[in-house]
Amino acid sequence: MAAWRANQRSTESEEDRRKRLSIQSANQAAIRRMESPEQHALRLQQLKAKRVMESPEEHTERLRKLKALRDMEAPEARATRLQNLKAQRDMESSEKHRARLDNLKAQRSVESADERAVRLSKHKNKRKLELQEDRAVRLKAMNLQHAAQRSVESSDARSRRLGYLKAQRKALRVSESVEEREGRLQRRRQGHHRVQQAKNDEVTASEAQCSALDDAGLLHECSKDMKSEILRQLGFALGPSGMDQCVCCVCDRLSFVTDVHMHSTADKGILQSMAARLRNPEVQLSDDLVAYYDCKDIHPAFVGLMLSRKGITHAGNVNDIENPSDVDFNVCLECETVLLQPWRSELPRHYVFPGEPVDSERDIDHEFDDDDEHAIAYADQEACLYDDPIEDNDGSSIDALAEVEFPDFSEIPVES
Repeated sequence: MAAWRANQRSTESEEDRRKRLSIQSANQAAIRRMESPEQHALRLQQLKAKRVMESPEEHTERLRKLKALRDMEAPEARATRLQNLKAQRDMESSEKHRARLDNLKAQRSVESADERAVRLSKHKNKRKLELQEDRAVRLKAMNLQHAAQRSVESSDARSRRLGYLKAQRKALRVSESVEEREGRLQRRRQGHHRVQQAKNDEVTASEAQCSALDDAGLLHECSKDMKSEILRQLGFALGPSGMDQCVCCVCDRLSFVTDVHMHSTADKGILQSMAARLRNPEVQLSDDLVAYYDCKDIHPAFVGLMLSRKGITHAGNVNDIENPSDVDFNVCLECETVLLQPWRSELPRHYVFPGEPVDSERDIDHEFDDDDEHAIAYADQEACLYDDPIEDNDGSSIDALAEVEFPDFSEIPVES
């Protein structure tokens, strides 16, 4: 019977052999789905014992037959098998995962140099044949898996892993040949090239998106290369010190040092203007806001003023300061222009402690008539400054704003 079966299988065609093996696999899968967990564990234990007892020749013959079967399977069957294997790996417990890795590590620790070279060569050839999309999916899955593993590892495990990788890398580089070193450097250059290409693709996509938004007349954030170019030109125009920034104590805004003047408590002119202009005892604000901007503990000249501590430089507590010039404070040019003009009664535009609600200071209906040309221009300017959209049915609001001639607002009287 066995001889007849062997004779029949030796004369069958590839198509008949594939059908027979497919039917046998389906029957075995049906039988294994019906077995109980105890029967499944017993079968695996018997198979493991059989594998342990087999000779090297039997082991080689079994792997050869398995390879022949894998080479003959259809692409759909191979995809299904790999998908099932992946699902099985995802569902395995941490103990089974660790046992599988330990078993694989033990097998590779006893393999010879020739066997290792053959295994790595096959692995390398397999990686060369994979598509770019498959490679991207594989690397993404590996990165996620490694990130999950490293997020739960302890500091000792991390130190051991890094030490092992460092020693392994050093051993490989010491024993590598000239061809292997050239191959390693070539792979490294290719990796850097892929990273740079990805960055260039991102910049190109950002530039295209910005160009499309510019053509549509929409506001948008500038691209990364545009930001770099702006910073580079600012660096050349302002110099290293011009790129530094500091805080204005009046408006609590961050400005370039070229747009800020530093004053000391010896400058009586600016202090008198601040004392006369910035005091508003009748306005009620929250205690937290008053305490945040209260700087009377720094210098007596700041009593009753609301200033930002980030714009004041002092050597310590006021009780330790004998010379008032030890206290310096920054005032931006916009706030300084208002404070040093005694004929102007309004507060600095961005003062941290406004004497009235912010919107009432710029209320067009109260300050101007509807028919006044200044009111129309002022409304257009306010909409442009505060990004308020202007109703324009034909979509030419940006062009309309560009053609507006803004008047000199310093000549317009403001109610005190």
